[in-house]
Amino acid sequence: MQSSPQVYLSIRTIVFACIEEANASGFSRIPIEQAEAAPILAVGGLIDSFGLVSLLVAIEQDLTADLDIVINLAQQMSADLRKGENPLATVGSFLTYIVQQVQKSAAVHMPQGDAI
Repeated sequence: MQSSPQVYLSIRTIVFACIEEANASGFSRIPIEQAEAAPILAVGGLIDSFGLVSLLVAIEQDLTADLDIVINLAQQMSADLRKGENPLATVGSFLTYIVQQVQKSAAVHMPQGDAI
């Protein structure tokens, strides 16, 4: 497994590429020129339900293909949204959320002492 800064940058690259694809498909209008401050479900962001599901699936697939990381973002995010949390407010909060989920997943699957 790569070190923390490398993993973060790899995940960031995947997230931005998947958002670009979602924007190109017409299912979202996330202003990625604003980088991590870009709104997703906050004021100024626009993504429909199909676009959101497609984005989550694309990110999950790319994490698996590129980094050998298997996580279920949709399932975990659904639970967190019901708790009143909104990791989808901005690209930055979404990226932080994904990194946290990857770290939780890695902690479950790694021997003591290893960490992302």
